[in-house]
Amino acid sequence: MANKPELFGSWLREKRLARGYTLRKFAEQAGISPTYLSHVEQNIADPPTADRVKTMAVLLGENADEMIALAGRVPEDLPEI
Repeated sequence: MANKPELFGSWLREKRLARGYTLRKFAEQAGISPTYLSHVEQNIADPPTADRVKTMAVLLGENADEMIALAGRVPEDLPEI
């Protein structure tokens, strides 16, 4: 995995805990499994798609574009270069 996605998992866990979300509750609201979220936070699994990251950004009150970049993803609404 590249550096940015590795930072994403740790960063995501820190933000989730700061907002008072349990792993299960956050995963449920983000539309992913708790096991997958745990693996992302531990840098075992790749970050979710840009759309899922957007959902997470809303839940955390964070900037979606910055989170997508940190996850190493490209928003689907950007035209291909």
